[in-house]
Amino acid sequence: MLSFCSFSEDSSMVALDAESGDITLTSDLSEVTEDTLLNLTAIATDHGTPAQSDEAKVLIHFKIDGLAFESSSYNFTIKENEPEATIVGKLKALTWSPLVTVSYNMKSHEDVFSVDGEGTIKALRPLDKEAEEWYILTVEAVDSRTPPNTAETMVSVQVENVNEAPVFDAVIYEAQIPSNSPYKFPIVKVQASDPDVGESSKLQYSLLEHCPVLDVDANTGKLYVLDVSGFGDSMFTLQVKATDELGLFTTTTVMIKVRESASDNFVVIPKKPMFKLKKMIPKK
Repeated sequence: MLSFCSFSEDSSMVALDAESGDITLTSDLSEVTEDTLLNLTAIATDHGTPAQSDEAKVLIHFKIDGLAFESSSYNFTIKENEPEATIVGKLKALTWSPLVTVSYNMKSHEDVFSVDGEGTIKALRPLDKEAEEWYILTVEAVDSRTPPNTAETMVSVQVENVNEAPVFDAVIYEAQIPSNSPYKFPIVKVQASDPDVGESSKLQYSLLEHCPVLDVDANTGKLYVLDVSGFGDSMFTLQVKATDELGLFTTTTVMIKVRESASDNFVVIPKKPMFKLKKMIPKK
């Protein structure tokens, strides 16, 4: 005779088909956080008179033994020039058991980044976008089971640009010129570069404070004479400023010694980086 099946008590995790006797899941098991043994009693009952029944124990073991990251990949950003130990981001591996712990290992770029026991990634030093914009990291998770489970994930770190001030080639520039140097006579060229673009073509040069006897070419950084007559045996100390397109600037010091000329019958012939004087025969 036909019979029907049922569990002696309801379960939120599985169901028993009354006709076929098939046991199926009724839950996604998200509430299962550790190894779980489900102990049920199945009852089969026929349709006779009187009805006859029988019981059987059903043991279902939900075993949690995997390890996986919450995400198969992570994307983080960090601004360039941030100080050492700046936090880049945090990742997490799941064990599905509160009794199992996880440790993390940096598998690439260990000289640039670190990861701690909480999955927090930090930069070991300030980063430079112009040197390297992207880092692709591999992070490994290892659980405390025996033998341990491992899992890996990929982490992309982008270094974001921060505008940096120009940098001069020298902290101090020095030059000497005679007191009879003519108007627009070149003195010395200061040179700065922009770390953001690796060039200096778009920098603008200027004096930090106005000087009535000397000036600087805004595009080239060449200092030149306006009028140094009467300033023999004098020293001028100037601050020259290089400014980028976004307004960031830096300064350098220029020290210029003006030597008294013995005679006006001299023509100054420039020779980098010094200046040569040539005596001319007076006209009769």
